[in-house]
This record gives sequence, structure tokens and C-alpha cells, in this order.
Amino acid sequence: MKRLFLACLSIWALIALPGVAVAESDEAAIVRTIMESVNAFANFPQTKDHQTVARFYSKDYFGIQDGAVMSRSLLDKQLADMEKMLKDEIPMTIKASASNVRAESSGVMGWATYDVSIDWDSSGLPIVKGNEKCTSLLRKAGTQWQIQHDHCSSSKGQPEKAT
Repeated sequence: MKRLFLACLSIWALIALPGVAVAESDEAAIVRTIMESVNAFANFPQTKDHQTVARFYSKDYFGIQDGAVMSRSLLDKQLADMEKMLKDEIPMTIKASASNVRAESSGVMGWATYDVSIDWDSSGLPIVKGNEKCTSLLRKAGTQWQIQHDHCSSSKGQPEKAT
């Protein structure tokens, strides 16, 4: 009887646990996607390659950053403008980090909530500085998670922006 119970338990574990492992793996991949996307943006002044950042966003990406609309085409334009500034030797520094990333997934859809701290300046003038609370919706494309939509808002009013 004990052997039968152990055999049934072993079969159940082989059948049930791979599904749990996939969900945990997807959630870890979502966390990694969020962390790497923020790091790619922070490292942009060094890489000068907008594809390093853009690869984390779906072609139909749409977001809201403190009330400002951002689409994939606007993201590509912003990155191209930044790339041109850097090629023209206009100094730029970006310090950005994500923390408290919590992720969930269901099939090919996932979502994450997290905090972002950003300090971005050019020629010593602040472009964006502050802390934000973010929520992202992600879609799995093959084996890679991509951000399809995000919404970030300042945790203490509007972030400081250059005028």
C-alpha cells in the first residue's frame, strides 16, 4: 500500500510540477525583462544603439508616462534623437534602476508592477529626475517577453523636467 501511494505521488509530481515550473520560469523571465529593459535604457549613452532598448517593446507598444502618451514609433523617434545627440557629442547621463518588481503570468500574457528611479540629464541640465510607480503588460513572443503596454506615474507629483 505504501509503495502504491509513493508511486502515485511520484506520477502526480511528474505530471503536475512541470506546469508550476513553467509559471515560475515565466514570472522570472518577466522580472528579468523589466530589469534588463531599465538597464538597457540606463546604458544607452554608452551603447548608442536604440535596438538594445527597443527589443524589449512589442511593435504595437503603447504606454503612458506621467500622462504623456508613448507609442512604439515615438519610442523609436526618441531613441533616434538621443542617438543623434550622442553622435554630436552632446553629453548625456542616465541613471535608472527598477526595484520591487512583482510579476504574474497566464499563458502568453503577463504583468508586472515595479518602482523606477531615474536621473537623466544632458549637458548638466535635468531631463527627468524622480521616482515612478509602474505597471506593465507583457506578451510572450516565442520565448521572449515583450512590453506591450506600460503606465508609469510619479510617486510624488510630477518628476522634475527641464523647461
